[in-house]
Amino acid sequence: MKPKSSLQLLTLAALLIPSFAMAQIDRTEIDGTVKDATGAVVSGSKVVVTQGDTGLRREVVTNRDGLYTVPSLPPGTYTVTFDKDGFEETVVQSVLQTAGRTRTLNVTLNVGAEAQSVSVTASPALDETTATFGGSVQPVQVSEVPINGRNWSTLETLTPGAINLGTGGQSSIRFAGQGMDDANYRLDGNDMTGINNQAPKSALRLQVSTEAVQEFSVSSAMYTAENGGSAGGQVNIVSKTGTNNLHGSVFEYLRNSAFDARPVLNRAPAPQAPFKLNQFGGTLGGPINKDKTFFFASYEGFRQSLGSVQVGYVPTAAFKAMVPSVLQPFMNAFPVATSADPKSALVNGVPVDGIWTGSVSSPATEDAGFLRIDHRMNDNNTFYARYNIDNGNSATPLGSLQYATIVQPRLQNGMGEYLHLFSATLSNEVRFGFNRNLYVVAPTSPLTTSIIAPSFSEQYDNLGKKQASTSWDGRDDLTWSHQAHTVKAGVEIKRIDYNEQNSEDSTMTFTNYQSLLTNTYSSYVYAAALPDKGLRKTDYFGYIQDEWKLRPNLTLNSGLRYNFFGPFYEVNSKAYPFDIASCMGTVSYGPNNPGLCKQGSQFTFPNYRDFDPRFSLVWAPDMLKNYTVVRAGYGMFHGEDQLGDQDSPVVNDQPAINLFQSGSYPVSPALLPLTGLASSPRSQVRNHPDSYVQNYSLSVQQQLPEKFVGTVSYVGAKGTHLFRRGWTNVVNPATTLRPLAPYYTTQIDTKYMEGASTFNAMQLNLTRNMDHGVFFAINYMWSHAINDGSVGAGEADYPENVACYRCERSNSDDDVRQSASSTLVYQLPFGEGRRFLNNNGIVNQFLGGWQISNMLIARSGLPINITINRTASAMPDQNNSSQRPDRVPGVSIYPKNRTPQNWLNLAAFTTPANGTWGNTPKNAALGPNEWQDDMALSKNLHLVEKYTLNLRAEAFNIFNRPQWGLPSANFSSASSFGTITSVLNSGTTGTGTNRELQFAARLNF
Repeated sequence: MKPKSSLQLLTLAALLIPSFAMAQIDRTEIDGTVKDATGAVVSGSKVVVTQGDTGLRREVVTNRDGLYTVPSLPPGTYTVTFDKDGFEETVVQSVLQTAGRTRTLNVTLNVGAEAQSVSVTASPALDETTATFGGSVQPVQVSEVPINGRNWSTLETLTPGAINLGTGGQSSIRFAGQGMDDANYRLDGNDMTGINNQAPKSALRLQVSTEAVQEFSVSSAMYTAENGGSAGGQVNIVSKTGTNNLHGSVFEYLRNSAFDARPVLNRAPAPQAPFKLNQFGGTLGGPINKDKTFFFASYEGFRQSLGSVQVGYVPTAAFKAMVPSVLQPFMNAFPVATSADPKSALVNGVPVDGIWTGSVSSPATEDAGFLRIDHRMNDNNTFYARYNIDNGNSATPLGSLQYATIVQPRLQNGMGEYLHLFSATLSNEVRFGFNRNLYVVAPTSPLTTSIIAPSFSEQYDNLGKKQASTSWDGRDDLTWSHQAHTVKAGVEIKRIDYNEQNSEDSTMTFTNYQSLLTNTYSSYVYAAALPDKGLRKTDYFGYIQDEWKLRPNLTLNSGLRYNFFGPFYEVNSKAYPFDIASCMGTVSYGPNNPGLCKQGSQFTFPNYRDFDPRFSLVWAPDMLKNYTVVRAGYGMFHGEDQLGDQDSPVVNDQPAINLFQSGSYPVSPALLPLTGLASSPRSQVRNHPDSYVQNYSLSVQQQLPEKFVGTVSYVGAKGTHLFRRGWTNVVNPATTLRPLAPYYTTQIDTKYMEGASTFNAMQLNLTRNMDHGVFFAINYMWSHAINDGSVGAGEADYPENVACYRCERSNSDDDVRQSASSTLVYQLPFGEGRRFLNNNGIVNQFLGGWQISNMLIARSGLPINITINRTASAMPDQNNSSQRPDRVPGVSIYPKNRTPQNWLNLAAFTTPANGTWGNTPKNAALGPNEWQDDMALSKNLHLVEKYTLNLRAEAFNIFNRPQWGLPSANFSSASSFGTITSVLNSGTTGTGTNRELQFAARLNF
């Protein structure tokens, strides 16, 4: 590994590039052309951009071609003034700037006296600089759209290219056909991923409170060179800042099971599990020093009280008394039966089974805090620092009995950013931040060994886990605008510290009641504790990008990004990678362990050639008066296998033993390995390329009447060298032997980077920014995702035939043919200042201030993979995992009258002949379509002076449409095949729940 080589490459590139420009990840830019009434360009015109809330002021002058650029602006609403001797001053009001976007603002100056001034309102913005496929979630959507649980990531579903597969959380949202771990999340440009996975590995709902979110942008595909670090969508949240006006709020949201519809799978008159949810908090922001220093702070608390109804089978008191004393701790761990089992077996005339019905407390708490301070030293130097923390504690049932799993996550994210303007055309931004994820699992079970004993419910042990990961992110970007060019470049270095450990784990199995009475287990599986392993890696990134206005209405955007994903290593050289290809013979652990590398070997070999070219051409035809923009682009986007899949070597020295013979508890300590090697090594190919995706797109954007903007887009993607999972050391059909026998006698789980995918989509979207009390946005996408079992980083299916991955080419697990979303915010036109004015103050107070908000999301069904259980002896290579049946020709997969209880046709499939693989394609069927409508009604009451009380009622899934999960698809289980026994979301928050009502009150000042 030679990370210094990559750093030298980036440094050399930075020294050789004469012109730079700053990335717009959490900032925005205004550019355009100034002309006179004859169409001639106006050079030397003064352009002044001001933001009234903070006193921010920027001034530039148009160049000889009439072009101007104002980069590095924070998101917000601006006034832009154009002034030139001999012309009327032109003032453009209400210029809304969203994160990551460049607005092209072209202006025509009229000849006139200098004292004359004309004001106009900015037209809807068209993207005239890039072919980026995505969109922004604006402040009005963040603050007004109903969100079940107030998790900001649910709003990602409202952007072009996003698909919600389940509950609306980060782990269920995909972008443009790529996998979950292909997405990249940033907060103010700083890493905000879960580090070991892109989505945080926690039960936290808030992560960052929506109270602290100003807006966020989503680039699903075709983004420019300053964005990257992964092969998929880029999501960047922009936090709120203080202004010159002191403002704040106090709020509380209330949920209760008394207001909720009965779950679709619980229609019986039995009582619902008790549930209460309170979300409360406040915000405060304002000036510390007017026009200079500002602050913004927020706090949000989350308190959930939930009782999860559990039903399980437990031993009767009489049977417990018959069990040997050495097993009494296991018997005592079972709760006392609440009712007799009428079907209970008898042993020595004693009933064995009882039924326990009870409620396991599943509370959840969160406390999310946020603080940001902005300081403007002068017009050329600004700085801000920001810190966010979310601390949680939640419990979920451990199996079907009375114990729970306690999860204690903590997310912290902080950064500082310094911006220096050398001149109106040259600026530099330096950013440094950290992102820390702590994830602790602590079951409440008193047992140190899990016990399986028919026909009792399994009792789990108290396996504890801890993961602590931190990323340190430093970035420098420089900007230089010159004539028709705006060239961007920068470097980024990210350091990863990732520690993980867990306690020992064991499972003891008893075959029948008699074996319990004689203390004779049939098997005992033991894994020693995993000591704290410290993994480290460093990534390096650099980019160059030129935004070249070939003509005022024709822009060529070209860029090149370099990525170096450093390989993991264990900080104390305590890991043993396993790779047959690179660790044989003298470099291996030893002659009796082929493929096991020497301790401390690097996990993978580095790749130094991950260069990503990106191009787009944007044309606004003069004949269409700049109301139409045509965009086309191509780009390459490298990523890496997710870190949670790169840590395989850390467990290869975690000793384990499988005792598949009779024995008695307690197991002799001499049989339990405390040091040594894992019984089944985890393998990954160390010499592999990094994954990459090629995007290509064509779109037409049109300004429409009533301030609507419509866009029609085609976007395609081709994934190469994607993450793949499979089996090695399977039996060779020709020799009937395993290649690594006698050293390894079972097949070995192996990770590769050899998968492929394609994605094609047509996207339609229509938006209207908030104006005169109305905001509206709607998106529709038709798409088709195909792969060979490799969805993207971290996601893959095991193949049916490990020797034929091409045979797996079929619909992706995430293939959703149609998806749509819409958002509406409508302030009713009654009361003072509205369209229908009433002069009576009391009437105004009653009729005015009402608002309706709505969010509708819909998609077609998810793919269903039809499987079958087969014996190893029936398979040519003895790999019987992930097998599929044969299709019966001419018989439909679906029954004539599909219902949730009869979704698939059992007669459409049959068992393959021995020695053959099934011919049913992967993901051959589709599950139920899903849609739900969420609505909110709110009322503003004006109190004394600047105080306003907002009362709000929200209904999630207001029509209570059942949101079904996928049916059982195991052909070998005929009684349950095709039956849907789950819902999309059995939790209390997110999308896909039954109808739930929420009430809120907010005091604003």
